Amino acid sequence: MDSHAKLRKYKITEKQSLIEVNHLKVELEGHHVDITESMRSIATKKFGKFEKRYDRLSVVNIIVKVERNAQCIEAKVRFLGDTISVSSSDKDFYKAIELAAIKLGRSLESRKGHIDTKGREKPPIINADSDGLEPEEYN
Repeated sequence: MDSHAKLRKYKITEKQSLIEVNHLKVELEGHHVDITESMRSIATKKFGKFEKRYDRLSVVNIIVKVERNAQCIEAKVRFLGDTISVSSSDKDFYKAIELAAIKLGRSLESRKGHIDTKGREKPPIINADSDGLEPEEYN
């Protein structure tokens, strides 16, 4: 298979790379706020770092609201069968985005830890007063 056939298989052009097939999509929505290009780029930069660590992420939904002179950020993501949502607020938009990204990173790491431990078997419980042998059955 030549390189052009590979590119046609993944439906991408020659100028794009194969890495972009699994690209994390950041959807930014504003309630009573106009979303500027700089807001979009900083959100993509902060939340785009999860693409490398969590390969099963595909979309991060971010909602920006203004409430009482504070920027409120709500971020939702679907990861390993659960919807994880975090929120943060600050007077500064960039600080609020950074706080939301930190919270989402912690929540994703926690969820990943729960999934990792479910696959392990628990060690057998041995009573301190027993000698480690199985208890005899009583009639």
